[in-house]
Amino acid sequence: MSEGKSSTSQLGDFRLVKRLGEGGMGTVFKARQLSMDRDVALKVLPKHLARDKDFVDRFYREARASAKLDHPNIVRGIAVGEEKGFHYFAMEFVDGETCEKILAERGKFEVGDAVKIATDIARALEHAHAKGLVHRDIKPENILITQQGAVKLADLGLAKEANENNSLTQTGSGFGTPFYMPPEQARNAKHVDQRSDLYALGATLYHLLTGKLPFVGDTAIEVLTAKEEGQHVPARRHDPTIPQILDLVIDKMMAKDPKNRYQTAVEVLHALEKTGCANERLSWISVRHGGAATRPAATPAPKPVLDSREPEFAEPPTPPPSGDQYVLRYKDKSGRQVKTAGDKHRIRDMIRRGLLSTDVECAKDAKSPFRPLMAFPEFSDLMKSRLLKEKGDLLSGGGMADRFAKIDKEEARRRKMRRIKAMLWRACSALLVLGLVAAAYFAYVSYIDSQSKPAAASNPTGAGAEASHTSSRKP
Repeated sequence: MSEGKSSTSQLGDFRLVKRLGEGGMGTVFKARQLSMDRDVALKVLPKHLARDKDFVDRFYREARASAKLDHPNIVRGIAVGEEKGFHYFAMEFVDGETCEKILAERGKFEVGDAVKIATDIARALEHAHAKGLVHRDIKPENILITQQGAVKLADLGLAKEANENNSLTQTGSGFGTPFYMPPEQARNAKHVDQRSDLYALGATLYHLLTGKLPFVGDTAIEVLTAKEEGQHVPARRHDPTIPQILDLVIDKMMAKDPKNRYQTAVEVLHALEKTGCANERLSWISVRHGGAATRPAATPAPKPVLDSREPEFAEPPTPPPSGDQYVLRYKDKSGRQVKTAGDKHRIRDMIRRGLLSTDVECAKDAKSPFRPLMAFPEFSDLMKSRLLKEKGDLLSGGGMADRFAKIDKEEARRRKMRRIKAMLWRACSALLVLGLVAAAYFAYVSYIDSQSKPAAASNPTGAGAEASHTSSRKP
């Protein structure tokens, strides 16, 4: 094999079949592992990079990182070695495409597909983080979709161990991709942790859903400056079919301060699962004739979403049928009143999935008065959980919707009033105690004065008294 072109058809146990692509850390070939009689992907480090010890160390570090991981959503490492001056790394062969390529073809992903992909990558990160590895380069280009619809995380070339502190990551070096990496990674990739991967996954999910990058710029510096100084445009502004609860999850994943993000991949996984948005399998995968997959020419229509801010995606108003049925009422952006019907089980399911906001009102039938969902015993338990969820899990990341901001502001006002009332009560209590002490003191003084005056009147003293006493002795 010569530089950039092979002069040999085999490296170790691997016979080269064809070139698949080329990246910053080498050329990738489809190869055949002779001993196992299977196809693999073989990454080969070019000789001009092999002369640089840092590149060689990074190359072998990727292989070691892959060897630690065994997960269905991560491309498996198989073997690493060196022959004829070429360093090579064999890994699982994925017969499919990257999300980046699919994005270029389709423009964006259907909501259920995007969340399915993000959920699978969250599972992959849960496994990697448990093994002490931080990926540091989550992006659509590093997410592979197989012909059967499996989602695979690839390219651990920038992975580092959570407690690693070596010279391969220089202070001030960002590594990764500016469009997806978090601000702290751009400042210093040496001290990032698993929360950096969660930010990058949030940015990736945003791109899959909207077809747009959360932050843009003509240079990497402009992109990173935008991240430091601003907030990304909510995904729903690009596509109003995106459920608001999903937008809030993305906001928290991409919080600028790592303390305000989800802290673990498990938390992200649970948050994504609770949205109820993920498809069971990717919508364009249709298994035929032993596993061949086809993709529809057009993007599937979005799922209808009932949301108090987007009535055009709600079901049309219909009279509630007899039985366990309810009428829901809410207002759209223009203030127009909208109604729709549903049974108890459907409404509870919609609350669980976050499709009904807290300001939706409900009635037993068209003639009954409308009341908040919280007022109905059959829905109050879920609505209470929903309120706690909105104010706890999802709102700490920033960038929340206006109506949730109002709830938070109102709660802050109530807390402030409670503090003021508590201070006033303490002050009044202190004044009352002082008043009682003062009253007791003055009562005591008055009592002493009242006791001393009769004694003075009945026992006069002075010269007059002495004279009277003396005269009383004369015969």
